[in-house]
Amino acid sequence: MPWKEICTVELRQQLVRLVLGRTVSVTEMARCMGVSRKTAHKWLRRFSAGGEPALLDRSRAPRQPANRLDDAVVCRILSLRCQQPTWGAGKLRDRLLRDGLVNVPCERTVGRILQRVGWTEPTGARRRPVVPREPMWFKPTETNAVWSIDFKGHFRLGDSTVCYPLTVRDVASRYTLDIRAQYSTAAHGVFAVMEDLFQRYGLPSCIRSDNGVPFATSGLARLSELAVWWLRLGISLDLITPGRPGENGSHEQMHRVLKAETSRPPQWDMPRQQRRFDAFVETYNTQRPHEGIGMRRPVEVYTPSARAYQPIARGTDPEIQAYPGHWEQCRVSKDGMLPWAGGVLMLSTPLAGCVVGLEEVQEEVWRVHLCRSLIGIVRRARDQSGGWEVVDVTATGQPSRRRHQA
Repeated sequence: MPWKEICTVELRQQLVRLVLGRTVSVTEMARCMGVSRKTAHKWLRRFSAGGEPALLDRSRAPRQPANRLDDAVVCRILSLRCQQPTWGAGKLRDRLLRDGLVNVPCERTVGRILQRVGWTEPTGARRRPVVPREPMWFKPTETNAVWSIDFKGHFRLGDSTVCYPLTVRDVASRYTLDIRAQYSTAAHGVFAVMEDLFQRYGLPSCIRSDNGVPFATSGLARLSELAVWWLRLGISLDLITPGRPGENGSHEQMHRVLKAETSRPPQWDMPRQQRRFDAFVETYNTQRPHEGIGMRRPVEVYTPSARAYQPIARGTDPEIQAYPGHWEQCRVSKDGMLPWAGGVLMLSTPLAGCVVGLEEVQEEVWRVHLCRSLIGIVRRARDQSGGWEVVDVTATGQPSRRRHQA
């Protein structure tokens, strides 16, 4: 037969039964059980007060924990979460500290409070691919070094109008410069918004975008009319790798918050939706803390650019100032053709009217620049024609952000 296991509770019951039955004394029973007389008398008192259930182990948790949160603090956390449903534990705690609340719990405690009420769910660790990036390209440290621009996915308003939100922000400070509701992704609307931003904040050093219209095309060097305008103003272009929106991750994260707070549900018409966008920008810049800038607000970090905006006057060619004296200068015709070396080369329609610079790198090989930005290579054709051909720099396989830097 197997040995019978005896637990501690059964030994306590045996001690009480033998002592109360006057079979043995308390002293003898304590010595037999290997406990002190004080412990034996404790269990006898508990049995007298509550019977056999009193011989079970009690919880050792303190009845009044010293670090227990005050109900008012918990209510304040939940109330703030109701006001800002997209804020996480870190942002909520920072807001409580700024409001001067006493005894603010740590970030993990705030997160556990949200989990208990079912407002958040624990997420597992996500595997992130390691992508080598240039440190300065990946995270600019100065304001106005890189602006990012993109169209948030369109959605339909209550009156069946399709809204295309155009978003522009400063990468280093996370400052949202503008969110403008557009009826389409046409270039003329982007021109108007960007000119207004240049007048208000000055010119950035670089603008980062994806490869969609109207920021890029499938033509030479992916240049669009908007990109050519930026280059002529002295702004470098930074196109992310196609199909890799994570290279502009902070902007995409802002889009996720924008979608949750402004389009669920959408407004009835475009003016009302624009007012909601304006309210979001105000909250995002002045109230919402950001981990990427040390839990500060973007308005505390961002400063306007020192480069003032000067519109390009009709009949002027500001790009000529960027070309050294030994470069050849040629004007592109209205149809995007370049008359050169006794022939005509097809460049790109967005370059119509611009003056490009040609740099000779070796015999029968020339580089074509627009404001110091390499846009193509002209070389002697390899076929029997003996003419010249234009090689698109996007065919070299290099990342587009390196191809388009000034």
